[in-house]
Amino acid sequence: MKNKIIHITALFVFSIFLGGCTLLTKTPPPTVKPETPPQAATGSAGSKEVIKATFYCTDGKSIKAEFDNADDKVNLTLSDGRTWTLPRAMSGSGARYANADESQVFWNKGDTAFIEENGQTTYSDCATNNT
Repeated sequence: MKNKIIHITALFVFSIFLGGCTLLTKTPPPTVKPETPPQAATGSAGSKEVIKATFYCTDGKSIKAEFDNADDKVNLTLSDGRTWTLPRAMSGSGARYANADESQVFWNKGDTAFIEENGQTTYSDCATNNT
């Protein structure tokens, strides 16, 4: 019985010694510095930043847009001289801005946009990269 206790004790001490050696020889994980997220091109919700873009349409028209993220609205200057301020409206995809009776609607997705007036598309195939 005494030999069995000595054997178990020796095994226990050896296990602790091995565990300690393993801990001492393990390389600690590398320190990773958190990345600063890139500045979003369209700002973030609640941002006071105003993003400006000019959309050039295939029919020679253009739309100058100032996206006001703080107030969830867009200020538009149309190439025919009219100016609109539209609040953000519900959209399934992209950004949609419309007045209360939906007679003026501005759609934007990525670098493209179009305008609908009274259900008719009046500014079409507009993009920021057209020349």
